[in-house]
Amino acid sequence: MEDLTKNFQDCNVNDEPKKKLGLVPLAPKVDRNPEGTPVTLHTNLRKLNVEPNTPVYNYSVKILYVFSTADDKEATIEFSNFQETGAKQDRARRFCQRAFTEALQLCPELRTPSKAQSKKEIDITIQKKVSSARNFVRAEFKLAAVAETYQATSNDMKRIANACPALADKTFPEALSIFISGPAYANSNVITINGCVHYLLDTSAIGFFKDLYFPEGGLYTALGAAKGIKYLEGKDKNASLYMATELKVTLFHPDNIPLPELISQYLGGLDERLSATSKDGLYVTRALKGCEFYLNYSRSETVSDFEDNLVVKLHGFSNSATNSFFEREESSISVADHFREKYNIQLKYPSLMTALAKPKGGRLMVLPVELLVLCPSQKVTNERMVNNEQSELIRMSAAEPNIRKAATEDVVKAVGIASSNVLGFIGVGQPETVNGIVLAKPKITFADKKVASLNDPSAKVPTDFRRAGNFFEPKSLQKWEICYVECREMPGVPEELVRSMAGNGMSVSKPTVRSIREQEVQKVFENAKQANYQLIFFIIPKHFNSKKPHLLMATGKKI
Repeated sequence: MEDLTKNFQDCNVNDEPKKKLGLVPLAPKVDRNPEGTPVTLHTNLRKLNVEPNTPVYNYSVKILYVFSTADDKEATIEFSNFQETGAKQDRARRFCQRAFTEALQLCPELRTPSKAQSKKEIDITIQKKVSSARNFVRAEFKLAAVAETYQATSNDMKRIANACPALADKTFPEALSIFISGPAYANSNVITINGCVHYLLDTSAIGFFKDLYFPEGGLYTALGAAKGIKYLEGKDKNASLYMATELKVTLFHPDNIPLPELISQYLGGLDERLSATSKDGLYVTRALKGCEFYLNYSRSETVSDFEDNLVVKLHGFSNSATNSFFEREESSISVADHFREKYNIQLKYPSLMTALAKPKGGRLMVLPVELLVLCPSQKVTNERMVNNEQSELIRMSAAEPNIRKAATEDVVKAVGIASSNVLGFIGVGQPETVNGIVLAKPKITFADKKVASLNDPSAKVPTDFRRAGNFFEPKSLQKWEICYVECREMPGVPEELVRSMAGNGMSVSKPTVRSIREQEVQKVFENAKQANYQLIFFIIPKHFNSKKPHLLMATGKKI
């Protein structure tokens, strides 16, 4: 065991915590190569023109929603720091926007930074029903200066650059990124996923890209633009902030569609006795597993059900509502009877398979499919692409660079992240053009010292050694041996190994062959080291129980 532990340590297999990366300075920049053909390059970089001496303040913002519990107590949820992804994150953002809008009405000082700055803390209680949940009590908006209030100006951009990436101050570019995204957040024709990619719902004005719609499942495409704020040297050698943009072509599920209707779209109709184990049931499971749904049997009063009802993730399907049961203290009750007795809901499809779903942090639940509605703005993952959707997406986005770039610029402008005037102190410039160099073509030499003709577009370099005859610099194996450990020699094995290696392009000589006892293994390694052997190939019996397994780990082939 000690020998085995030592081998794992030598392989760096241990439980030491990972070290933080980015603390070592980056390598110096390589000088530009002036040799080659000069060209003009059109980039996806836009310079950010930031007004000098503009102060930027950092405050702690909390948005809390308070709900009553069954035992007449209060439960508080902070949606401003909601550690979720997907539909739950989108819902938390809507809650924050709703509360902030009301806070602006109650405290106009929030619209004037200089007045808000004069107060160390602003605490607003929102009594208006900004949530339609029946147990909603109030919302709270809290604005406070951080422990050490970060204050910077647009003149502090040099603090962003650092030879050690982990030590770079990213506060200012992160703030600019949020400011620039403001118009996109306010655009009703844009949905934002994970706070960083802005998707354009109506793409009719883009031109090149056609809407791609899959009737099976109601899947549709949306064009999006991702952005990143970077601190770059620039053409004039003066470092500055730039915004890099990238086009995204993504497939989405339909929004707010009941699960039975969704199943019907996938199968071309709804079989009210559809079984989870049937071919169609397994097909639907593959297409929808992992999707998020909200429950629709607790009807909201004023706003969308999605924003206030329980959200669950689909894990699969099970028996019908009449054949699935909940255990009670003295008896069991079918899912259909449970919902009729407790919620006064008479199921329309009692013989249809039920859904197995799970809320965040909760247990797996058995739910009638007719009580589930698909959450909006959900991307179709590769696992849920059951037909040729992926190949169609690739074909759709595989455009020539100049066409793709033009489409990228159209989307960037349409979603609203290319404004020339953001909050009066940020201007997003036009895409930059830079001077580049096309390097001279390399000299490629292959078998028999033949030189590739790169000027001839139809010329091919025979990288396959079977066509070329041999490699230009074949791997050489001249000193090696085969060791049979506790077994007889096998005629023809050395010749077959030599033939196989040579057939794959190697320059190989015949090996030395010997039979040894297990206790001689250590000596074999010592002799091989002295003789400068390149390889020892061990052959051991299939049912061989070694007393020193660490000496034979991954060194040979069992027979």
